[in-house]
Amino acid sequence: MTARWGALLRRHRIRAGFTQERLAEAAGVSIRTIRRWETGGRGQPHGPSVRRVVQTLGLTAGEGELLVAMAADPAAKPHRTSSPPRLRPVDFGSFVGRVAELRDLTAGLTGPHGRHVVVVHGPRGIGKTFLAWRWAAGHSTGFPDGQLLADLRGFGTNAGAQAPSDVLHDFLLSLGVAPGEIPGGVDDRAALYRRAVAGKRLLVVLDNARDSNQVQPLLPGNPAGAVLITSRHRLSGVAVGSGAESLALAPLPDSDARQILAASIGAQRAADEGADELLAFCGGQPLVLAAVAARAAAHPERGLRELTEELRELTAASPASHDRTSGLAAVLGEYHPDVELMELGSGLLTQAHHLNEAGRPDDALSAITDAEAVYRQLDRQTPGFYRAGPLADCLLNKSLQLLDLGFAGEGVRASAEAVELRRPSDDPGQRWVPTGALLRMLAAALENHAVLLCAVGRQAEALAALTEVVELRKRFVTAKQTGRPVSPRG
Repeated sequence: MTARWGALLRRHRIRAGFTQERLAEAAGVSIRTIRRWETGGRGQPHGPSVRRVVQTLGLTAGEGELLVAMAADPAAKPHRTSSPPRLRPVDFGSFVGRVAELRDLTAGLTGPHGRHVVVVHGPRGIGKTFLAWRWAAGHSTGFPDGQLLADLRGFGTNAGAQAPSDVLHDFLLSLGVAPGEIPGGVDDRAALYRRAVAGKRLLVVLDNARDSNQVQPLLPGNPAGAVLITSRHRLSGVAVGSGAESLALAPLPDSDARQILAASIGAQRAADEGADELLAFCGGQPLVLAAVAARAAAHPERGLRELTEELRELTAASPASHDRTSGLAAVLGEYHPDVELMELGSGLLTQAHHLNEAGRPDDALSAITDAEAVYRQLDRQTPGFYRAGPLADCLLNKSLQLLDLGFAGEGVRASAEAVELRRPSDDPGQRWVPTGALLRMLAAALENHAVLLCAVGRQAEALAALTEVVELRKRFVTAKQTGRPVSPRG
């Protein structure tokens, strides 16, 4: 195993939004193995384990082939693929408005004049990333040679800004360049990158750029293609150096904001008298609006005016009370795919734990319900991927919280859903979870469900659940003794 292979694995993991712990759980390998792989420790990676990681990360055929080949032979060179690189599909069902901005992007990136480089800029939470993805998804056929995406992490992430050299390395791999042919220096990589894309009708999306210096080496200088950049700053250096056009995003008008709210909580509730006050609080900021709408949807019993007042108080008490978007982020977390949503859900469950420790079980249930709304949002964006793991985990937490508060019947319903989410099925989303890991999670959910069933006097059903757990454990013992994979259905 080499450090280069480990670094490649780490880049794929971060891009896919996985922590080491979550990747280990989903791929059915130990956390120690993932850490050893990424640090270039001793030992040869086991082929089947590497293939499970490839499947879990959702790598392209070329990326997966390279990772598996390098695991067996660090000097391996993949076969070049004829498939052009493409962005991952994203569900834009809730995308509203921005008609003029989409039209301006089309003119700037595909029109007969100009350099086909556009910088979309605006404050945090204004919807820059969503707009860029929406435009790119709608114009894929206009770029037959592919699309390249890099999250430059210029703002708001713990991982730090992406170095241009690392981005160029990933771009070159996506373009079919073998690892051994990629030079070490940023200037040499940039030159090879420009040669690789010369004359190609290729779209490059550079999201969340910090400054012009981070962007300049990534500009292909290819008049046949286009570059779409998002940033909180205007990036004047890019405009001067490459002739980039500038597109400033303004807050959403009230009609569009109300439509987004209605999509989450229903048109009737969005027309209530408290909706005006809630929308005024959101100020047309899409990120704030998405987070607030999710909170309102999770608490249908609460009035919008009451919710607005609560959010206003929480924001005023936050460390970033001077800025509504940052203040709400401190309270609710970032609310957009994929890493930020996962972190928000995890943060809410952690908050629930501490609220229980502080003797506030009702508030803890509210936080768990908010987390459930987050994971259901994730499930809508990537159907099936989060069901057996985070969503089922959240429902199990909710079931026990309801039991402690005396709502055992509702707890049984939440627990039963968690069990069904973990049952082996033909759900395409379950292909990301190895059978062994899925069945172990199913056994844990069944044990929890048995506790809830006993609490409501349904002993026969509890016994049936525990009997199923015993049968699952027997299958694991048999699989270990025979050396065969555990069967999904006995």
